[in-house]
Amino acid sequence: MKFGFNVLLWTPSLQEDQFHLLGKLRQTGYDGVELPIFSPDVAHNQKIGAALKNEGLRSTVVTIIPDEARSPISPVAANRAAALDYLKQIVDSCHACHAEVMMGPFHQPLGVFSGSGPTHDEQKWAADVHRELAEYAQP
Repeated sequence: MKFGFNVLLWTPSLQEDQFHLLGKLRQTGYDGVELPIFSPDVAHNQKIGAALKNEGLRSTVVTIIPDEARSPISPVAANRAAALDYLKQIVDSCHACHAEVMMGPFHQPLGVFSGSGPTHDEQKWAADVHRELAEYAQP
């Protein structure tokens, strides 16, 4: 079994001046880290990927849908397209830091609830966005 550490304990966005923490995690015995990526930044995540590789650590990513304007379950097609574009940027950031798994919640905006279960249309829209995202995410 592999053990990872979620760096949300320290920060919602791992910065270069915090890379020394990665070595401490490795010395403690962790195999990897879970990185929050709430704003895609491929160049910065390449630096994180290099720091992880230097420490021999693996990575996973947790992300969210930040707002309704980028919602995979929106009845507005432009919002669903914006969700797909945003998630593609997150995937690019995941590839940049060599993440093995991308986790969510990324099926709807964080903290937005209708008070009822998902409609048939919402399920279809989310599946369509995630299906296209899965195709994009392939190496």
